[in-house]
Amino acid sequence: MLGGFASPSELDGLRGLFESKDWENGKAREADWWHHQVGLDFDLPFVARVMDAVEELEDTGRLLEWEPPQALRYSPGQTFTPHVDTIEGYASRVWTAIVEVQAAPDAGFRLHEFPEVSITPGDLLIFDSSLVHEAVAPSAGTRYVLVLWASLVEEE
Repeated sequence: MLGGFASPSELDGLRGLFESKDWENGKAREADWWHHQVGLDFDLPFVARVMDAVEELEDTGRLLEWEPPQALRYSPGQTFTPHVDTIEGYASRVWTAIVEVQAAPDAGFRLHEFPEVSITPGDLLIFDSSLVHEAVAPSAGTRYVLVLWASLVEEE
């Protein structure tokens, strides 16, 4: 984890961007999770910094490809139950990167194999996409998270 990865001004900019999004059309709901999700652009300088941090960690010479960055919003009661990011159709995902943009009461992130890990606004957490994790619902307020997934480029 890279604590304090995002500066206060970067967090303010991300919050402003997130708040400007059309969240109602980005609603995602299934039997085991519920939150809002909208896509972001790759050309954001902050997104490039996150991608650079993941690629520095990878540092094996393997080529990574990126899915479009996503903004997630959790309102009171909205959660994402325990899951892995190596889901069908995305089996080559190797890294998940999340940035806590805005915290909310009682909300948070839980990495099951490493329960001592916590994330606060501005932190960047990079972890193996096959690890079980979940988002804990806020009791009040709004939690914003930036997430990116890196997959291995399939060799032909």
